Amino acid sequence: MTTTQTTPSTPTTRPRPVELAHYTANAQQRVLIGHRVDRQRQITDAPTGGTGHSYLVETDIHTHNEVLALIGDYLAQANTHDAIPMATTVLD
Repeated sequence: MTTTQTTPSTPTTRPRPVELAHYTANAQQRVLIGHRVDRQRQITDAPTGGTGHSYLVETDIHTHNEVLALIGDYLAQANTHDAIPMATTVLD
């Protein structure tokens, strides 16, 4: 009889979310957070105090330069309009 030895599997570690940038819009403190979901990079805009709406900003990011460009543009839009960019629409 042949025996097979198995080793217990170790839990998969998930990368922790990373704070990418902080900004203020309409007197609200906000943070852009980078995280991975199913191996896909995502950026979320969330309130720093934990209460309020969070917005999914982008899900299709492949390079570090894309992250930097998105953050730069997003912060510029927030500064120009004094608003959360994902909370406004073209009709507003």
